[in-house]
Amino acid sequence: MIQCHVRPLAVLLVLGACAGPIEIDRAHTLPELAARYPAFFPDGAGLLQPRFGAPAVVRAGDGFAVELLRRIGQPPPRAALLARGFAGDVESCLAGAPVAGCWTLALVEQRREPVDASTTAVTLTARPAGAPPPGGYDLAVDRARAAHAV
Repeated sequence: MIQCHVRPLAVLLVLGACAGPIEIDRAHTLPELAARYPAFFPDGAGLLQPRFGAPAVVRAGDGFAVELLRRIGQPPPRAALLARGFAGDVESCLAGAPVAGCWTLALVEQRREPVDASTTAVTLTARPAGAPPPGGYDLAVDRARAAHAV
């Protein structure tokens, strides 16, 4: 009798372990992030993706998706790819000045999704002004820096 119960349980455990990650329920998660915006995004950038262990993998020079939570009244975002170990002036790079190891990104809005009365989820396509060499990069968005994001 015990053996019959153990086998189905073992099968469920094995199947559960092989299943992929659980999808994030945007309808519930984004409002929670918006309600706690300063705690989740102390830098104010609201960077959702790429980050959190899910980097954007693209061919050198190609565009990639960037998703942000933006508060009403925030200026348009600025973004750049930073070479690993970059210790230069990120602000100058974001302003468009040539800085070694930093490639500014042109951002084109693709989608806008209201989250609450003061927050919107924005999906943008980011494309480097010049093609950086193949490799891994940090992503700078406004004052935020996501390590190993691209």
